[in-house]
Amino acid sequence: MPILLRTENLCKSFSGVVVLKDINISFEQGKCHVLVGENGAGKSTLIKMLCGAYTPTSGSMYFEDLPYQPKTSRESIEKGIRVVYQEFNLLPQMSVAENIFFDDLPRKKCGFVDFKKLYSQTQKILEKLGLDISAETIVSQLGIAHMQLVEIAKSLSRKATMLILDEPTATLTPKEIERLFQIINQLKDQGVTIIYISHRLNELKEIGDNISILRNGVVIKNCPISEVDNNEIVHCMVGREMENEYPFFDDVKPSDVMMEVKHLSTPIVKDVSFKLRRGEILGIAGLVGSGRTELLRAIFGADKLSSGEIAINNQNVHIKNPKQAVKAGISFITENRKDQGLILDFEISKNITLSTLNQHQKYGFINKKDELSCSESYRKELSIKSSSSEQFVRFLSGGNQQKVILGKWLATKADIILLDEPTRGIDVGAKYEIYLLLWELARQGKAIIVVSSDVNEVIGISHRIMVMSNGSVSGQVARADFDPQNILSLAYKNYL
Repeated sequence: MPILLRTENLCKSFSGVVVLKDINISFEQGKCHVLVGENGAGKSTLIKMLCGAYTPTSGSMYFEDLPYQPKTSRESIEKGIRVVYQEFNLLPQMSVAENIFFDDLPRKKCGFVDFKKLYSQTQKILEKLGLDISAETIVSQLGIAHMQLVEIAKSLSRKATMLILDEPTATLTPKEIERLFQIINQLKDQGVTIIYISHRLNELKEIGDNISILRNGVVIKNCPISEVDNNEIVHCMVGREMENEYPFFDDVKPSDVMMEVKHLSTPIVKDVSFKLRRGEILGIAGLVGSGRTELLRAIFGADKLSSGEIAINNQNVHIKNPKQAVKAGISFITENRKDQGLILDFEISKNITLSTLNQHQKYGFINKKDELSCSESYRKELSIKSSSSEQFVRFLSGGNQQKVILGKWLATKADIILLDEPTRGIDVGAKYEIYLLLWELARQGKAIIVVSSDVNEVIGISHRIMVMSNGSVSGQVARADFDPQNILSLAYKNYL
């Protein structure tokens, strides 16, 4: 197949720090090229140079064998290069249709937007994606997974020569992933080149033709994806062997009940009851929209209960807001870390101490020395890669941002830890570190709930799995009975 885009000795430095060095990659027309590497390996920097957001420090790029030197994103768009970033670029108070066609709204002769045509065009794209929402839906009303699909729909609204997908399946269900892969294959058949970035190794061979593996800004391997297995990919990415993608420690055993949820209901969650034990990692599986996130938010007081009770250590607690939840010993790591978990333009120190400010102030003034001391201890304990605790969170990789959130909640000394999609968009090395941290917390007697769209992840790290379907608990599965097909069947149970 002809080469659509290639790089020759491409380099990028920031303030003298080399981020990418001598990158040589060829992207074939009509093929899916998988790009993998740990957070901070240089994947995002490379993509931003391909689409004109960054200018290379040195080296060359060629598009259809002609020199390609985009100075702005507009120039790459004119070439037909579309990018779906992991972090969304949506206007939350506008409709799905307005977001998809924002740059090219259909208009009547008088100049006003032709909403009838707009909604009709949008609905066709949504149907193509198998996305069962209205074109008129306001984006802020959507969950993370649906926002991801709207971002993909934006890229499909115009003709593309190259489609770059950054972690497109991070929050999608198996059915949605299957549909996305069908669309990718259709685009390949039409001659569209796909660059696919993902940390989910199990899906790479299903969709990829070629692979480039980056580590520390250098291409470690370029080859057809059929020539490497997952173990070699991981070794090339992290430069070391990992014993198991999902560590499990038999010596960490659940003990007495720490929290009991009794007949909890919200407008979405329906009569959910379960027990959570000290030292237990309880996985919650289910489809997007099944009520998993809403259950955690209700326990944490972020969503109002319609009915139900929560007991901690056999004592009923009344939680009407997150402040009361924190006081009761509950922490919540949200799935939307950048909008709800962090203040990006604050330093690491301020983010880590955000939930414990009362411990670092006197007479209304923050003790800066005390704040830095606390944050520095968690920065070291969690191996947060940064120059210091005063580095701004915005400039950290996704894995290190997630560690900052974990540090913030560990600082509260909470005994019950709720995690919603804790490894979304994080590379295998950082995931492994987070898994080990969860096991250490369980060993200390913490009670942990993990919600994940990745069935393999839930199976890999949980003592027990509770499956939700259409707002209700459709089943609970002991570790000895873990089976992906059984769990997915329970996830679809209340939709059949």
